[in-house]
Amino acid sequence: MEPESNETDRLHMLHQKTDATKKTMLGVFKKVEQREQNLIEVQGDADELLLEAQRFKKIAHKTEKKMMWKNVKLWAILICVIATIVIVLLVIIGGVVCFKKC
Repeated sequence: MEPESNETDRLHMLHQKTDATKKTMLGVFKKVEQREQNLIEVQGDADELLLEAQRFKKIAHKTEKKMMWKNVKLWAILICVIATIVIVLLVIIGGVVCFKKC
């Protein structure tokens, strides 16, 4: 009777090991599925960030051009004001010199 009992115990242990291996494999598969979901989410986030970066780059370029033209206009106005002041001073000085000679 011992051989049958020994064999039954052995089958029972093999069945337990098989169940344990099955549970481990199911746990691994669940982890793999979760990682796949996480990777899909990360890929989606990366795609969104890429789109936002492209939009930011376009907006930054437009803003840079806009500010450059504002700067050009400011310098043009400043040069015109300085030129006007110089011309007015030259006319005043020239008029004073002309009146002294006359």
